[in-house]
Amino acid sequence: MGGNGSYSYFVSKTLGSYSKDRYKKVGMIGKTKVVAVTTHERTKTPMNSFTSKMYYVTAPKNPKRIEHIAFYNQRTHGVSKTIDLIYDKNSNFVGAHTHRWQVNDNNEYYRKSHDGRNQFEPTRTDWRYINSALRYNNKHSKNQSI
Repeated sequence: MGGNGSYSYFVSKTLGSYSKDRYKKVGMIGKTKVVAVTTHERTKTPMNSFTSKMYYVTAPKNPKRIEHIAFYNQRTHGVSKTIDLIYDKNSNFVGAHTHRWQVNDNNEYYRKSHDGRNQFEPTRTDWRYINSALRYNNKHSKNQSI
């Protein structure tokens, strides 16, 4: 028997596993990959990761701007928490919120309900990751304009 995610339907339809045909590495923050989705027009966070505890995820149309930070359960390799960075129409950072994830009976990931919008305030630790993402964004936006 294969491991978690080895069945092709399971990988391609249910979990959105991190793989090189779906996501590409566009940068690094320390030892953590910054990845961009390659198969969709909108940002998608990998629901399953076999190789990392976390990823910074950029927009497909703008790989210089991180939009999500995803954390994975080391035992199940499934997404456990995401941080969404929020920008205004001029691409200025205006805030962030987090989501917690769980698995239903069909092995599909969904956000854990908390309130009507299913959002949590970032913790002090979350802000360390958010600030790292913002520094990455600033560094790459400056390099782009030179």
